[in-house]
Amino acid sequence: MVSPVPAVAPDDKSSTTAAPASDGAGAWQVGLCGGCCKSAGCAGCCCPCCVVGANQKMIETGEVVQVCDGAGGLCCLHAVLGGTIQGVAIFALGPLAGLAHFGSLVGGCYVRPNLREKYNIPGNACGDCCVHYWCGPCATCQEYEELTTRLAPKA
Repeated sequence: MVSPVPAVAPDDKSSTTAAPASDGAGAWQVGLCGGCCKSAGCAGCCCPCCVVGANQKMIETGEVVQVCDGAGGLCCLHAVLGGTIQGVAIFALGPLAGLAHFGSLVGGCYVRPNLREKYNIPGNACGDCCVHYWCGPCATCQEYEELTTRLAPKA
């Protein structure tokens, strides 16, 4: 049996659905592959820890920073998890251990959710972790480009 859906008058102001903000809040302005080879350049592939650090710094400060300005605690955490621990795992457990991207945890479980929350972009933790696991460099560059686009001075 189907329950009837109550009708709501068009002028009813009690709706909980908010219209998207004019600055594009509520949706990604840059596609997953839209940030590749742009502002972050090759750093998304060659030095993702710096881009992840820069992304978090932009989220925290609200100011555009260059990729290399992202060096700091989060950058080091990404480097240690993504490089050192993964290298030891590959050495100890064999090449298949390379399939576990420990550095992806930093971008997918910390930075991307912060970005989505700041700009009300829909998504969830599982999706964030998956996109960073399977497309880490693209996701990191997408986030960098998204932030530089949103934080750029409006002319």
